[in-house]
Amino acid sequence: MKKIFFILTVLAYSYLTNAQVQTPNGSNILASPGNDINFPLQKRLDTDAVYRAKSGVIEVIMPSNGYTSSTEQYNCHGYAWHMHPNAALTEYTWMEQIVGNIEKYWLDGSYVEVTGEIHPGIVLYTDPSHSAITTSTPGEYISKWGPNPLIRHKWNNLEGFIMNQTTLRYFVKTSHIGNVVPYASIGINGPDSINNATNYSLNITPGQNVLWSPTSNNYFTVSTNDTQATVTPTALGISGNQSMTLSAMVKGKTFTKNIKVLPAKISGPYHLCNGNNYTFTAVAPNGITWGQSANLTVTQGANNTATVKGTSSGAGWVSINLGGQVLDKVDVWVGLPVITGLSGPLNPQTYTPYSFTVLKHAVDKPTSYYFNVSGGNYYMETGGQNWEHVAYITFYEEETYTVTAIAYNPCGQSNVYYTYVNVGSRGGLAYAYPNPVSDMLYIDLDIFAEQQGHNITERQRQNLTYDVRLYDMQGYLQRQQKAMGGIIQFNVANLPAGNYFLHIYDGLSNVPTVLQIIVRR
Repeated sequence: MKKIFFILTVLAYSYLTNAQVQTPNGSNILASPGNDINFPLQKRLDTDAVYRAKSGVIEVIMPSNGYTSSTEQYNCHGYAWHMHPNAALTEYTWMEQIVGNIEKYWLDGSYVEVTGEIHPGIVLYTDPSHSAITTSTPGEYISKWGPNPLIRHKWNNLEGFIMNQTTLRYFVKTSHIGNVVPYASIGINGPDSINNATNYSLNITPGQNVLWSPTSNNYFTVSTNDTQATVTPTALGISGNQSMTLSAMVKGKTFTKNIKVLPAKISGPYHLCNGNNYTFTAVAPNGITWGQSANLTVTQGANNTATVKGTSSGAGWVSINLGGQVLDKVDVWVGLPVITGLSGPLNPQTYTPYSFTVLKHAVDKPTSYYFNVSGGNYYMETGGQNWEHVAYITFYEEETYTVTAIAYNPCGQSNVYYTYVNVGSRGGLAYAYPNPVSDMLYIDLDIFAEQQGHNITERQRQNLTYDVRLYDMQGYLQRQQKAMGGIIQFNVANLPAGNYFLHIYDGLSNVPTVLQIIVRR
């Protein structure tokens, strides 16, 4: 009879030690039910009594189907992760706390880590290793202390260990996540660029210990309150277009946010007519002051605005300032445009394009120009976009011409500026023709040689090799030929309309003779 009983006992124990435990999502967990073979009933009763008398123990929890709370059939991890969620203390589990075992509960998605205590939820102590479940009373947990009783206790009362909340990790079952923010989804909320005091928040439950940094520096001031921080750029930060990394540490984990200062910027019209009021606005911090040149008056308004009026013509400027720093400064032009000159040759030759450029103050930016030529036959083309202040003129007759220029802006017309040019002959023949050209450009190297007038022998002239190149306005080579004389041809039919430069190297000098060629469509 005793032999039969021994065999049954061994079979029963073997069955229990091979029991399988799985996470809610089906991952296998290394565990066993345990037993009280070496933990007799009287010793368990005595252990329960000892813990009832311990300070910090709120309650020793008794099972509904057992004599004692103390037992070696399950431990803290088995209770928190397996037995309690399954609501059956009979599913005894002694769960091994080895690397990669308990972690399966959150690595396979059964549980999600959160930043703070959630009920219902699980608390994992990392030093020493321990698991507990939360209760409806914040800061009070229920956990099994090894073979000792299942007790209700304060979060920081763990068998004499001095606990720090930074060693605690909090988990909630994925199916119970609700509105709780998962740890992996936590971040600092707020804009990437600022120019005023701006609030940032950490999307966690308020009331947790958050360590914000930096506190303040020369470029930013930072004030904090629980899960929020207010960042304000200083004048130095704005004028220097500074940036910073705002960080928040919660339970040993750091979250960061890169913040850049928006450059201060003034917006307003460029051209101001004398005596008229214009509104300027600034993207800048509150508290700025406006500055202006002597030919302007500025009346500061609300919301970083100002009313600006021109009092005398010419160049001017408007600025915004903060704490002794100029945050932004813009040029303006007051009144009508002013032409101060017209550059160009006074003694040009026929059949060659020449450029005539309007001269003006650097700040004066007319919106359009008008050119006129009188005195004989000519061809004129203006420079186009960004070159409206330049006219290219080819004179066809030996005459005295008058070249006139006028500039315009929103306030009206400039002074009329004109210059006289005396056009001479190039022997009546052009070595590059037609100019302007639309398809085939001819270059007569014999005429070119005659017009150069080099003091060389005829034999030397016959041995010259000409290198002829056509460049665009950006300096890119578009066409090239070499010849010892005669007429060469450049087909320009597929070149964009515009101004080009013909370079002819005659073999005697490293400096080419340059002629402007106009391609028309």
